[in-house]
Amino acid sequence: MMVTGENGSRRVAVFTVLLLALLVSRLPFLNQILVSEEGDFAALVAYAPSPSQLTDNGLPQMIKGRIGDTYVYSHFGHDITPYLLIERTVGAVVRGLRLDPANQDRVTVATRSAFFALFLTGTVGLLWLAAPSRLGVMIALFMLSTPLAFGSSIQAQLDGSAGVAAVGLATALLLVGGRAARPWALIASGFLIGSARHEVAMAFAAATLAILVLQTVLKSPARGRIGLFALGLGLGTAAAILISPEDYRQGLGTMAQVYGQEAPPIVQKLRLGLLQQFFVWPVWLFLAASAALLKSRYRAILDERPEIILVTAGAAAIAFGFMLSGWTGDGFPRYFMPPLVALSYVLCVLVHDGIAVSHKAMSRMFGVLIAGAAINFGFELTVRHFDRSITSAPGTSCRTIRESLAQSAEIARSQNRIVLEQSSFMVYYPGLDFMNSDLGKDRALYMLQQKYPRDAERLYF
Repeated sequence: MMVTGENGSRRVAVFTVLLLALLVSRLPFLNQILVSEEGDFAALVAYAPSPSQLTDNGLPQMIKGRIGDTYVYSHFGHDITPYLLIERTVGAVVRGLRLDPANQDRVTVATRSAFFALFLTGTVGLLWLAAPSRLGVMIALFMLSTPLAFGSSIQAQLDGSAGVAAVGLATALLLVGGRAARPWALIASGFLIGSARHEVAMAFAAATLAILVLQTVLKSPARGRIGLFALGLGLGTAAAILISPEDYRQGLGTMAQVYGQEAPPIVQKLRLGLLQQFFVWPVWLFLAASAALLKSRYRAILDERPEIILVTAGAAAIAFGFMLSGWTGDGFPRYFMPPLVALSYVLCVLVHDGIAVSHKAMSRMFGVLIAGAAINFGFELTVRHFDRSITSAPGTSCRTIRESLAQSAEIARSQNRIVLEQSSFMVYYPGLDFMNSDLGKDRALYMLQQKYPRDAERLYF
């Protein structure tokens, strides 16, 4: 889109300020020690050689341990394409820095910056879209200041990095530009979604099918555009399968386990409680606001810009899918981040397109967003002051993690033991033997007895 005149200059200036605000707000947190599963993903970027050069199938895998000069890997159990994206793009850049593991702060900053770069890739279009209007600016600032977005943006994990990059770029292709998406953009956006993690691709596939049925019933003239998106979605899914059929199959198995497991009583009680969960409530707020704004003009939008409804429905399907699963992971609901980004784009498009909103309603929305952003930044400053994790296992003492890793390193070094420790141990102490504590004591011991029987007695709990 060409930018000319005074309004164009103002938009560039506001966009620049928003981008700088996003960068500056994250800087104090980039040296926060890697926690829990973050080490699995840090291994994709931190050191050479890359996991693909060490695994049996030449593709990224999850680090499970190090025994002598041998690294122990296993499949991620998900569609492999997002992991390839991380390893082959930002991972290649960070590996090129040849980081010294003795400088742990530099390792941490470089690793988190790599994942933050992917987050930026998916949100830069949102900043541009938000820049022309005050309400759009507040929507972007509020969303980016939420604890969910704050933690996801620097977390060494999949959803806030590759997930936001795929969904954010796809949404930008569909919505940024102020008019119906071009055919190539529809196919490209579908391809990006199709190559994302299973839950994202399936959610958008369901949304696509529902909209096509609705368009057929209402005889909408825009059916062809959604059909082009469906074509791209199919191509992206096919590419993911062709790259690694085994990882794709295991991803389906992982989904079945997550959705089919018998949840403990506390999780059963919290399944619908996720609607009120501190981290996730902005998703439901943005979804409700998007639905309310779309309600009055849904037929015109369905005929003129059905991409807006497609993104809204796809984001809703992702969010409700994870809510109903009751899956809590490591305590940080990062998988709600892609739908939050997508819904932010939708709201900014509706505001930019001049959707009819009363002055009273506009003032209330503005007030809620300002108050919410202030509360969010207050929370993040408090977390920083008390040196607590803002990503995985939120609230965990970072000092305790650093001390635990250092103690384990001393035991491994002085006693020649294989320590059972979180995967970030390999990132900070790459020359020492360990087994990933995510395995648990029994499974780690069993794996050693099966593959490294001579070393099993060296395992230290």
